[in-house]
Amino acid sequence: MDDTEQIERLYTPGEVADYLGIERQTVTKYALLLEQNGYNFLKDEKGNRNYTDSNIMMFKELIKQRNRPGITLETAAKSIVAISESKSVFPHRYTFTL
Repeated sequence: MDDTEQIERLYTPGEVADYLGIERQTVTKYALLLEQNGYNFLKDEKGNRNYTDSNIMMFKELIKQRNRPGITLETAAKSIVAISESKSVFPHRYTFTL
């Protein structure tokens, strides 16, 4: 790792839910929807998701798009995953093994 790299903090689903002002189950629902569209979250050895600041940005964008007229949650998820893959707007910076 060089001096320009920083390790992102990992958040639990509960911490993400508190930060975004949504239910923990909603975080899980959103994560599953993004995964169904090809996004991969960091997971610990037990398969539990761990979220980064970049993931929180994705959830915020999902909520924002979901609230637009005529946009379904599924459409918003597909769009966000496509953007993250093509432009690295929400980069996967590191792989952690917990």
